Amino acid sequence: MGEIEKIKTYFKKCYRIALNSEKQELIVWEDLKKLHDSNNWRSGFFEKDKMIESRFEIAEELYQKYFHNISNEGLKSSVCIFSNFDNEFASDCFILASHFNNCLFDGKVVIHVNKNWVEYEMMTALITPLLNPIELEKQISIHYHISLDVYQSFQRLLFEQEAPAIIIADLIASKNKDKS
Repeated sequence: MGEIEKIKTYFKKCYRIALNSEKQELIVWEDLKKLHDSNNWRSGFFEKDKMIESRFEIAEELYQKYFHNISNEGLKSSVCIFSNFDNEFASDCFILASHFNNCLFDGKVVIHVNKNWVEYEMMTALITPLLNPIELEKQISIHYHISLDVYQSFQRLLFEQEAPAIIIADLIASKNKDKS
């Protein structure tokens, strides 16, 4: 990046940070829509709520709805991993979610008891994508890749009836192996 580009970037960041929170939200919202458009992702835009619903493949031939919305709190990404699990698995779902939440640096796994579903959500402060729009794509990518691990883990729990501790131990071992 040349000197002129660095100066332009600096002044762009100064301008963005000087705006009121409503205008900051709008800028990040526009950046988020541009990102979805430029990647040709299957997305629906909800202007009033500043929310985008996208469909991404979570398993072979299985697509889930991913939600990304902007508020003064920041960018929130969420996906329902499983819905309508049997009540008999509720305790194990909570245990597996707790294991995930102890290991995760980004986001959290939430169990919605009244709906019997598992959700993975992630939140980034608005200032982060405001000052560096590339962070939008980074968050969406991180959220997506972690959701794949969460999905596969709950798949093992709910359909293979694997113990939560074994599932999380296997996942940690595979991640450590990938780093090597």
